[in-house]
Amino acid sequence: MALSRFKTDRRLWFGVSLILFVVPWFVFEFGKGSDPDHPIILWQALITQPSHFAETLTFIAIFTLAFGIPALAVGWAIHCLLVMIRDSFRKRTRNAG
Repeated sequence: MALSRFKTDRRLWFGVSLILFVVPWFVFEFGKGSDPDHPIILWQALITQPSHFAETLTFIAIFTLAFGIPALAVGWAIHCLLVMIRDSFRKRTRNAG
């Protein structure tokens, strides 16, 4: 049994990673207030509260790194599985026809 080499599909990897990165901006809640706080509100605070510009921008950068790096790593793993499954289906259709 020969090992197969799979080609990287960068668009698929980017798409999966982008979904994994964007979802926490809208779903993740922090704080214990009655209103749900989503990190996307930080962008609004960046514009509306210029006195806290540096602190808000720092928190956005930390949040971006905290969710961006794992999104790329998990996106790569999911991408690998999807490419292997896709190639498996392509080989079946070539061998069947």
